[in-house]
Amino acid sequence: MKKDNDYNKIIYSGIYNLISIFLVTLFFISIANTSNNKYINNIASENTLNVGSFITDTTAEVSDENLILSYLRNLYTIRNKSFITGNVEELYKFYDISNNFGAYSLEYEFKRIAFLRDWANGKDVKIFNISSTPKITSLKKGNNIYQLVLTETFSFDYAFNEKPEDIKNFTADLVHNLELEKLNNTFIITKDYYECAFNSGLDKYKFDLTEKSIPLTDVKSTNL
Repeated sequence: MKKDNDYNKIIYSGIYNLISIFLVTLFFISIANTSNNKYINNIASENTLNVGSFITDTTAEVSDENLILSYLRNLYTIRNKSFITGNVEELYKFYDISNNFGAYSLEYEFKRIAFLRDWANGKDVKIFNISSTPKITSLKKGNNIYQLVLTETFSFDYAFNEKPEDIKNFTADLVHNLELEKLNNTFIITKDYYECAFNSGLDKYKFDLTEKSIPLTDVKSTNL
């Protein structure tokens, strides 16, 4: 009977040792797998971050916006000189007058130039320091066509010739709905719709877009 008890103790002890060894081995395997999984997840997260940064890169869009702003600043500089000199010959290169929208847009500029020149002449006013600051508020691109909403801050100083020291200022924010076509590294305006404070007096003027200069007329313009 005693021999049977000793034999059973040996069997139970062996089973216990095997179970202990198995559990310890399983524990270390679990630790090893957990460590590897964390390493893999870190690498996956890093790759995802890099890919996301690449996708959201807007360098090309920023470059297009800068090109457009440079183009418009050049246009406005030339146009603003036209308010003083009446010379509009250089403005044709900015507009596609082969389509009705582009032709309408250029004629609208001619009308504004004519109005302001006549207003200054009729009031015996000198205009100076004309400036335009464009700011793009919305930009959409499709192929080589750009549609944008643009705010142009248009400003000039003026003084009556009889009181040149009394300088006044006119400033207005003009909201343009503008369409441009990209041609190599420049653009051409295919449509530009906006309204300004001169609108009530513009219908008096008609142009056929062959003009090289805008002469002073006898048309009586409304007050600013």
